[in-house]
Amino acid sequence: MGRMDSKSVKDLPERPSYRKRKAGYVGKSLQETSSATPAKTGDGTSIWDDNFPFGDFVDKHFNMKTDYSAFEAWELENCAQVMLENSVQSVVFVRCMGKKVCDLEKKNKAYVEENTELRNKLSESEKNVDKLEKNLEELSLEKSRSMVKEEDLAEENSKMKIKLLIKEDMIDKLKGVIEDLKAEIEEVKAEIPVQYNAGFDKAVKQILVSISELKH
Repeated sequence: MGRMDSKSVKDLPERPSYRKRKAGYVGKSLQETSSATPAKTGDGTSIWDDNFPFGDFVDKHFNMKTDYSAFEAWELENCAQVMLENSVQSVVFVRCMGKKVCDLEKKNKAYVEENTELRNKLSESEKNVDKLEKNLEELSLEKSRSMVKEEDLAEENSKMKIKLLIKEDMIDKLKGVIEDLKAEIEEVKAEIPVQYNAGFDKAVKQILVSISELKH
């Protein structure tokens, strides 16, 4: 027999897909038993047991006459070729899946790094927000103190204005008093010569009277 090409493999009779399989025959599922730690011993009810009866399993669940007829039609070399191609395809599938897994791991690592960077940025942003909130609180307190101080200054300024108005009023009154005093002084100045002359004449008369009396 010559080697079978891919075209001849495609022309082989297809295996029927109406196999019947009993549910629950295998003891433990693939999810329940890890292939990394197969059971070294067991009662043979799990496919991961070393003594699992694969032959009996196949005979029991794949005992259709059509299965054997398809196998006989394929002949040994064709079956070997199909098994070889299936093995190669399985390796290709595994390598492709492995590459996809590696790509996913790289993407996941990049996502983790990006997520870590974003978390760090978020943490820094939260710290900055806390600082800004504290600064805002301090500014609010300072503004409140400034407003109170401004109110105090406004009140003090109002009092100073009142005092200034009172002083200005007193100054105006004093100016009036000063003007009155000046007028009185001028009047007194004007009266001084008259009084001086009247007094001088009176004194002269008294002297003349005294002299007249002395003569007699």
